[in-house]
Amino acid sequence: NGGMSATPPTPRTLRGAAETPSPEPDGQDHADFEVLYQRHSREVWALAYARWMNADTAMDITQETFLRLWKKREDGEVIVNPRAWLLRVARNLAEDHAKSAFRRNGTHPPATMNGVQANQPLPRIAMTPDKVRVRLSEGKGLEIDWQDGHRSAWSFAWLRDACPCATCVEERKLEGRKIGQPKAKPAELLPMYKPSAKPASAHAVGRYAIQFNWEDGHSGGIYSWEYLRRQCICRECTFAAEDASGTPN
Repeated sequence: NGGMSATPPTPRTLRGAAETPSPEPDGQDHADFEVLYQRHSREVWALAYARWMNADTAMDITQETFLRLWKKREDGEVIVNPRAWLLRVARNLAEDHAKSAFRRNGTHPPATMNGVQANQPLPRIAMTPDKVRVRLSEGKGLEIDWQDGHRSAWSFAWLRDACPCATCVEERKLEGRKIGQPKAKPAELLPMYKPSAKPASAHAVGRYAIQFNWEDGHSGGIYSWEYLRRQCICRECTFAAEDASGTPN
């Protein structure tokens, strides 16, 4: 891939990337496609990123997903539930990409901090919550009991530093920070007090993710259940990740 944009591509970029350029759509088709893109592109990107932990690959999958949607519209096919269709196509493309990568060079998606089948697709029960607790009033963080019996917990500060939106992913990459690693504090003669990160609110995104509206005004990250399970920081998962990589996280 070439240079990476910090945000998902625009519908015009997607149309321009097609092998066979599409005829210019009428105004209403163009407007409808813009609406669908603005409404669902972040979810598509987040799903792809949760599977691959690579912004370039997530961008490729997002592009291909919306190109397929555009082709469906060109062919006159009616998609009753565009969101469900887009997420299903993105999930299938992510898995196809994994199979192609393995056939090509024997590699799986990059390792993440997870003790359950690292580098492999997770079983559904491993990334399906049984109970989700957002400790907003106590300011503690997020706790999830998974259907496979595992339990995960993260502080709000860690979650803010692990935001999976494209902008934050690019920022961590440029600064050389790991997921969940805070920014380096600047040297100050008189350090100013800075309150810990805390969301003003949180809400479910369909049945597959949670989104936080942070008090610092940021709200771009969609934390899918798969992303969170692969980023479990409990002692068991951290130990398993260290054992697999041979180095401490």
